[in-house]
Amino acid sequence: MARVLMVHPGAELYGSDRMFLESVRGFVEAGHQVSVVLAESGPLLAEIEAVGVPVRVQPIPVLRKAALRPAGLAALLRTAAVTWLPSWRLVGRGRFDLVYVSTLTAPGWLLLGRLRGLRVVCHVHEAEDAGRPVVETALVAPLLLTHRVIANSEFTKSYVGQRIRLLSPRTTVVPNGVISTADRAPREQLTGGLRVAYVGRISPRKGPQVAVEAVRRLNDTGQPAELALVGSVFTGYEWFDRELRKSNQDLLDAGVVHLAPFERDPARTFEDCDVAVVPSLLAESFGNTAVEAMLAGRPVVVSDIGGLPEVIRGVASACAVPPGDPTALANALRATVDTWPTQRQAAWAARDRVRQRFSPGRYRTAVVEAALPE
Repeated sequence: MARVLMVHPGAELYGSDRMFLESVRGFVEAGHQVSVVLAESGPLLAEIEAVGVPVRVQPIPVLRKAALRPAGLAALLRTAAVTWLPSWRLVGRGRFDLVYVSTLTAPGWLLLGRLRGLRVVCHVHEAEDAGRPVVETALVAPLLLTHRVIANSEFTKSYVGQRIRLLSPRTTVVPNGVISTADRAPREQLTGGLRVAYVGRISPRKGPQVAVEAVRRLNDTGQPAELALVGSVFTGYEWFDRELRKSNQDLLDAGVVHLAPFERDPARTFEDCDVAVVPSLLAESFGNTAVEAMLAGRPVVVSDIGGLPEVIRGVASACAVPPGDPTALANALRATVDTWPTQRQAAWAARDRVRQRFSPGRYRTAVVEAALPE
């Protein structure tokens, strides 16, 4: 039995938060003694405590691009200075064997674990290609402190290895484990028009504006369609939410676009839709939403960028289109309508294969095996 300290710089229930919870469950199920540090209180905290794991909430210095500027770096160093001693003492008292850090944005814990002489593992969920190699290399560099890097996709592994080649041999790919409670088959007839669903953060990089414009173009060209935008606004992007609403007020008033807040379980949203879209403008390292849609037996259209094509590979009812292209997205949605009987059957038939490939049980076992020494 190993003593494992697990650190996560968030407390919500979005993609990386859910994967952290599954990782916690994996170590517990394998018989290890687990303690968790979270950066804040939130719904994730209660989920972890329900597993029987003690949780400590304290500020965590988070390395973001803003921290590479003078003001951001000063704020990062202040937080690090305040939290270093309590964190050092925590690790010492716990007599841990392993420090598992979720995401590469909390490098202080990687350094702390190394200085304490412990095995250090980082689970990477980020792979954003911002076109600034120096900045991206700086963000990845703390991974040199690890004994093992766990990447959520081949794309993420490639992203890390292209920035620092030394990290490639120590990086293991463990695809996310995703579950869905959806069990209603797609409707046989698209009566009343196509129902499209977008589930995710309301932020520019996630591309909800592309989905809205694609649905607008479908309606303008005679194909009735509705869009459900389900998700909360990413902190700091409230302006985008206001702009999205203002510029599409006509569609909101007409009932063509529907807005709904974040759902812990989006199964009902996927059951109510005919097709899901993941129209990201920037690279996604994985794409939990695409997997959830496929598990629900729905066709899905994703952006041909990052890890999204990798996630849908081999699924006949899923396709990729160029990012930021509402016309291409609209055309893909129209093709789904034109071939609906085939798409419907293929999407429903793909569920078992998708379920096996992205099984939470397989994920939990693989994370523990990758994190602990042989």
